Amino acid sequence: MVVRIRWVGGGTSDYYAEVSSLLSSATGTFPIVSGLTSATAYSLQINAKPFSTSACSGAANPSACSGWEQFVYQESPSSVVFIEYWLLHWGTTCPSGWTTYTNPDINCYKNSSATDVTVPSLANWASFELVGEAASGTDEVTFYDGEGNISAEGADSVLGLEGAWNAAEFNVFGNGSGSEVDFNSGTSFVVKTSLNDGTTTAPACGTESFTAETNNLNLVGSCCPYSGSGSVLPSTQFLESNDSNATATCGTGGVQGNFAAVPTSSGSYTTSGMEFPTITFTEYLYDSTPGAQIYWQLPGCSGSASGFDPLSSGDSFTLVYQSQFDCNPSGTMYATASGYLASPVTFIDFP
Repeated sequence: MVVRIRWVGGGTSDYYAEVSSLLSSATGTFPIVSGLTSATAYSLQINAKPFSTSACSGAANPSACSGWEQFVYQESPSSVVFIEYWLLHWGTTCPSGWTTYTNPDINCYKNSSATDVTVPSLANWASFELVGEAASGTDEVTFYDGEGNISAEGADSVLGLEGAWNAAEFNVFGNGSGSEVDFNSGTSFVVKTSLNDGTTTAPACGTESFTAETNNLNLVGSCCPYSGSGSVLPSTQFLESNDSNATATCGTGGVQGNFAAVPTSSGSYTTSGMEFPTITFTEYLYDSTPGAQIYWQLPGCSGSASGFDPLSSGDSFTLVYQSQFDCNPSGTMYATASGYLASPVTFIDFP
């Protein structure tokens, strides 16, 4: 059965991971990325499930108040990581140092100091990693962009998350204030939330979003729980997509979607001439998906052509250049086929 809930986020539709003990950290990643070429302003969030906290003692009705904490990478207007703390249903004037947010009840929030991050390339999306940690005295958020990492810290004594954290929601959402991030048509990716509670027991999957922000993807199939082993943390995984062809099942090692097979390539080259020889590269592309079309792209090489043209499996293209020109004959490719999602991007490497 394919589950489609439009859109992900907004306080209703998302999957989260939950354990019966206490978490010391949660890690969000995207192990499979397909068809992504563009996105509006976005944030990556690890959101705790609202929890009881002694910080609610000054609320209008302490029993109705709860704490909520977000570990955030924000892409725009400034690319930063920070922690956001909330007192939900505070119901009266916010404490000094907190900002009031009324919707419709009076809530209060404040942020940790923010750390600047270089805006990452969407091409690195499969390497993105957001980590939230809660320990006595200090909480920390770390964002890995595939090229480096940066982190920010906040005082855990603000809410005492380390004594109450047992559930986490990770995903990509709009960039604050209830906004939506819009991905290009045909975008799909697997969302993985890894939890560290000191055990290898598979988390439970819950269906709820704790944030007001959204994205323009659908939840596809079920949330899949996985136990840990050795250094591999227990996790939940699921597919989300705005491709109408998307389907997903819980494989033994992770979510299995109907992606076209990742294409492979093989090639050769010849040279002719002496002082400035002409080098001719020929590359053959292959894919096992029936009817697959393989899209390839090479960086520009002075004096030669590069392109982004579909080839049928087994076809080839040729790149010609002279040795006095600086040329790096390598690039990327992915496959598409009717009824399939685009395969993840892989590399073309000439011999």
